[in-house]
Amino acid sequence: MSDRSSLRVLLFFIIVYCPAMVMDLSGQHVVAGCMLVAAAFLSYIFLVGSSHSFVDLRALMSLGWLFGAGLGIMKLSRLHGSWTWDTRISVGGFFACFLIGSLLPVRKGTKKRRAADIDRMYLAVLIMTGLSLLAFVAEAVILGYIPIFSKLIHAYNYFHVSGVHYFTVSSIFTHCFTLTYIQEMRKRKQAIAQNRKYALIAANVISLAINIMCLGKLNIILSVAFPLFIILCTLRVKDFRKLDWAKIALYAVICLAVFAGVFVAFTKLRHYEPGYLQEIFSFYNADTPVYVQYPYMYVANNFANFNLMTQQLPAHTWGLRSIFPVLALTGLKFVFPQYAELPLYLVKQELNTLTLIYDFYYDFGIAGVLVAGILIGWLASVISSYVRKGGPAAKILFCQIAIYFALSFFTTWFSNATTWFWLAITFAYALFIRGREKAHGAEHEK
Repeated sequence: MSDRSSLRVLLFFIIVYCPAMVMDLSGQHVVAGCMLVAAAFLSYIFLVGSSHSFVDLRALMSLGWLFGAGLGIMKLSRLHGSWTWDTRISVGGFFACFLIGSLLPVRKGTKKRRAADIDRMYLAVLIMTGLSLLAFVAEAVILGYIPIFSKLIHAYNYFHVSGVHYFTVSSIFTHCFTLTYIQEMRKRKQAIAQNRKYALIAANVISLAINIMCLGKLNIILSVAFPLFIILCTLRVKDFRKLDWAKIALYAVICLAVFAGVFVAFTKLRHYEPGYLQEIFSFYNADTPVYVQYPYMYVANNFANFNLMTQQLPAHTWGLRSIFPVLALTGLKFVFPQYAELPLYLVKQELNTLTLIYDFYYDFGIAGVLVAGILIGWLASVISSYVRKGGPAAKILFCQIAIYFALSFFTTWFSNATTWFWLAITFAYALFIRGREKAHGAEHEK
């Protein structure tokens, strides 16, 4: 990573963020939000140009975090009150500390790596699909329904059997395992057998169908984003002026159209009553189309929940929120439910998504947010140095973290049990497919 580019973005951010807060305090909420949204895109473009990569981790954090904060501070809903000073310091301080953390020195990666076992890569696709399918069927049998066929509102929220659901939602890995397998076969100039092609198509259709039947919008997004990030990860361009921007714009429009179609379809399949969403979102302008309200609230309300927490949290919990993945994945949450069921502070119970820094503040206040920013910034440097140029499993790990950064406005991620379960799957995949050890870069010489 370039120290100079991080420092420039840090300086640019300070220059934009402070006036934006002044505008917000003076009641110019939309103007303040637009300033942060503009800063998000400009920072992303600058860092992408500096690193020659569309998935530069600093760029993705800049885009996701500042874009989310920009929408959050616009206050288009009655649910969104004025930010507290703790919120202002936490939102700005986290991003500033993230950039500072990305400047910390990191040793270069090792010179040796193991080549991937191509047959095991293929088997991993089938195993992942089989586990997800078995888990989905088990949940459907135990709970007695499938969300897409249920007429209950929020049926998807209750489609959850403890311990089993982790495998159901892990169907998103089928697509990226498939893509890395195809890439590895092409790199070795080997043709995929016809029977394997049919098996891969079937596995991907099944995995996509699981996500559709669960009505999980986030999983659908991840199912598309994961392979997309893997493709972008391999694309390095020295001169972005030479790119076919018309084709890129066309692909972007197609992706947006697909997501819009999924949003409309899922909204109808969730059987919301007429006016239900408008009542929940409580927009000042009630005539705003619901397809605008929904994505806005999907992003902005997370900051409103954080802001409410800074107002109502009686005392910090000194790590109890952050260690929830340990309690969940070991089953200790059933032994110590008082530690696993700490209250969430939500402006509306139906709007229960959070930001990346929610649990850091919950546990340690502003200090916890700032320290977390430095550590996550340093993590970005480590992963970029050690992982980015690795094999298939390393590529999946890198893209997984990249998605978390890009969606930093959405949930806590690093204190989320599912995140650590997915990381465990990634490391298990790395161990499963590894072959004999080779010198660095040797696999590229074939």
